[in-house]
Amino acid sequence: MSSPLTAVLVDSDDDLETYDVERLKTVKQRLAVFDLSTEQLKQIRDVLQVSFEEGLKSEQSVVKMLPTFITSNTTIIKNKFIALEAVL
Repeated sequence: MSSPLTAVLVDSDDDLETYDVERLKTVKQRLAVFDLSTEQLKQIRDVLQVSFEEGLKSEQSVVKMLPTFITSNTTIIKNKFIALEAVL
């Protein structure tokens, strides 16, 4: 028996008859909030950038950050990179 979630991966509308259509609608509705326009993505980027900068400046920021320094080793590293560390 197929999972209702499998219906999300089905391309043909005819195949959807065998799945729980109501659950599929619910899944699509919940996923719709993640369908962002380019403008919305730019706004999120800008807010994150400001939060990151504030986090590096003070301990009062919503985003806690510590400045980390990575020394360049030109014999190994050929490109720029960003190192992220998540602390839970």
